[in-house]
Amino acid sequence: GLPSNVQQVGLGFNELTLVYMAVETGGGYFRATDARELADALGRPEWRDDPRFRDFAARLANRELVTEVLDDVLSAKTTAEWLEELQGRVPVAPVHDIAAAMDAPFPTETARHLWVDHPSGRRVGSVGPPIRTGAAPPARPAPAMGADTDDVLAGLGYAPDRIAALRAANVI
Repeated sequence: GLPSNVQQVGLGFNELTLVYMAVETGGGYFRATDARELADALGRPEWRDDPRFRDFAARLANRELVTEVLDDVLSAKTTAEWLEELQGRVPVAPVHDIAAAMDAPFPTETARHLWVDHPSGRRVGSVGPPIRTGAAPPARPAPAMGADTDDVLAGLGYAPDRIAALRAANVI
């Protein structure tokens, strides 16, 4: 499974994509999004025509098998070795934990680090958005747990007395 500081997110929807997930190597994880190109690059062209892997629906239905066959092949090399071998042939990217993401070349070389002063007194860093729109990304800490609850519930139409009743009942 994934280490505790790596979270698997989402599924791809293009029929050429893998079941979009982090794949484990002999030392880390990466994401690859083009199943056909990956099959060729891994020397497994037979995967292209295998009905269990042919399209997104098949790979989703056979997700455990997809994971098993990828793990068997990818465990032979580290993430860095696979990235070097696959980049330029298959859309791939490493999966980083927060510390590695902060040290990665892209955010460092393109000034994408965000630093904010947290109410606890600490200065907290994160990696900013990879795409810039011209406007500066918000540089503020996340709100404290529950800080926006009243505003969210009021926006959903809850009256102040109903919100107070929910709070009194320890629902919120």
